[in-house]
Amino acid sequence: MKPNLFFFVFICFAMTAGNSFSADFRLNQILDGDSLEVLTGKGERIIVHLAGIDAPEMPTGKSDKGQPFCKHAHKFLSDLVVNKQFSFQAESRLENHQVLAVVYSDNRNVNVEMIKAGFAEAYQGDLPSGFDLEPYKKEEAASKKLKKGMWALGQVYISPSEWRKANTKSP
Repeated sequence: MKPNLFFFVFICFAMTAGNSFSADFRLNQILDGDSLEVLTGKGERIIVHLAGIDAPEMPTGKSDKGQPFCKHAHKFLSDLVVNKQFSFQAESRLENHQVLAVVYSDNRNVNVEMIKAGFAEAYQGDLPSGFDLEPYKKEEAASKKLKKGMWALGQVYISPSEWRKANTKSP
């Protein structure tokens, strides 16, 4: 584990206005371009998936290269949160100590920043009710038009969801 990943942050973990709490967490690691792992003060691991975005897939094995721009997305997310105070607002709790959340750093929505830079697309699946995907779609259209990041691939671009389908090994 790299020592520069260890720092304390204050994270707001809110489900609704009436059901929220705050706790101290520290970033443990960036998992890929759309998820990170934090540790609670009690050492509990929580996986935070960035809501509303889908980033290029990282390699799953030593011989796998992963999806184009996956390492760029990983680095960009790292640049946005490593050694910085950040917070997240949970949109929903998932199983096994995981949450779907909007992450904030330097008064910016990190999820939207990933799309602006061309390192993630607006998520194409189901989202929690009331989640506003429009700002994400708007930024995706703008980054596509400017051919930022993964959008520079043009016609050969494959969405992360399609890439997962094509690269998932059957048992």
